[in-house]
Amino acid sequence: MLSTTGTMTLAGETVWNSGVMYADFDGTGKRVDNAVRIWTTGGRVSVYEAAPSWQTAALGRTVTKCVLPDVAFDAAQSTGAYFIFIGQKQESIGSTSLASPIFVGGSATNNSLDVPTPAVYENFPGNTALHHDVTSGNNGYHGYGFTATPGWDMTTGFGSLDFAKFSAAMPSWRAQ
Repeated sequence: MLSTTGTMTLAGETVWNSGVMYADFDGTGKRVDNAVRIWTTGGRVSVYEAAPSWQTAALGRTVTKCVLPDVAFDAAQSTGAYFIFIGQKQESIGSTSLASPIFVGGSATNNSLDVPTPAVYENFPGNTALHHDVTSGNNGYHGYGFTATPGWDMTTGFGSLDFAKFSAAMPSWRAQ
């Protein structure tokens, strides 16, 4: 979740955790049932999927199962983006519906690297200029979940990208 000073200056980031909120609404915005969801970032160790070699190399030999997330993006609806439909501002969006298109669009700019994940794990631990380490907040509820820590963690991975620096670095990663 982003904090800014003014309109364009980053003041900080914290793990997105909006807590428990009602989930199902009708077309007029009225709640239709008592179903609730925990609205927060994910993060976990896979039960089945083995860790790819680049995760083990970057995070240590104790990482034997795939871990998530790799990186983070603004996912809070309160600081997210608005849909524009036929020139009219609609509702604000967040979650994966916002974070995934940001990553795809940003990582596809001026490069042809198919899957940047191995290069992220190889280059991020030693080059913190490429990302913003998010070190505050948690994705927990009632004692479950994870807390942000310096370096890679189960709430925001390595943190959020500095896309200008990330895009500039990617061509050199292809040459390795």
